[in-house]
Amino acid sequence: MKSALEFQQPLIAGMITGDRNAPLPANNFTFVKTPGPGIILWALKPAEEGVKSNGIIARVWNLNDFFSKSTLKFNQNVSSASEATHVEVDLKPIAFKKNMVFIDAGSQQMKTFRIKFK
Repeated sequence: MKSALEFQQPLIAGMITGDRNAPLPANNFTFVKTPGPGIILWALKPAEEGVKSNGIIARVWNLNDFFSKSTLKFNQNVSSASEATHVEVDLKPIAFKKNMVFIDAGSQQMKTFRIKFK
């Protein structure tokens, strides 16, 4: 399934602009590291209300036939994390520690999360 999705919807990259003083690790250019092959990062985008005040939205899809727990690891520290609906309404806070957000999803389930950074 993952290979089929990658073929149908290839990664699209584009130039972005931002503050010259934005923190980028000297040895890592990855914004987020995703879990193993059973859970895929389906979408990663700015929140509809804006990144500065409302963070980013991450959608994950558990392709496994069983409940799975995993993490999303970011290149900066998290200040809050919550599970949200597909229209970005927060449902409940979820656990996080430093730059890691702890996620879970049922069999074949898609979930949406809002992550804010310090």
